[in-house]
Amino acid sequence: MSINATTAGLLADALLTLHVGVVVFVVGLLPLVLIGGALGWR
Repeated sequence: MSINATTAGLLADALLTLHVGVVVFVVGLLPLVLIGGALGWR
């Protein structure tokens, strides 16, 4: 089974978008976790 180039490109773009979203989520929330820990948030 093979897929055409357009489908492969769309799947690659979707995977890249998902990956970037996870990275932005983790990196974006890391400062909040550190700040919250420093302020003693529970």
